[in-house]
Amino acid sequence: MISLVLVNIALALFLAFIVEVLIEHFIAKPLEHAAPFLDRWWLIYVALVFGGLVSWFCKLNIFAELEIPELVGLLLTAVLVGGGAPLIHSVVNKARDPLGELD
Repeated sequence: MISLVLVNIALALFLAFIVEVLIEHFIAKPLEHAAPFLDRWWLIYVALVFGGLVSWFCKLNIFAELEIPELVGLLLTAVLVGGGAPLIHSVVNKARDPLGELD
């Protein structure tokens, strides 16, 4: 049971990393060369959508062991993968120490 949860978390981190690298390589770098003074804040939304789609099509659910509906688990996992590795780390750290401070 625990090993499946850890495998799913590791897969979510891996997908988040891959999404981040792909967005940086195929969108951010060319955009930086084409329009160096353009603000890139909106790329987080591109990563959120792309990461969510990747996670959704992989049917990755890191909340499968919890007693929540599968659709909710899939949606939450999609948001976490799209949000990137720092967001996943924050959620995992908060789950380990719910009363502690987030990094």
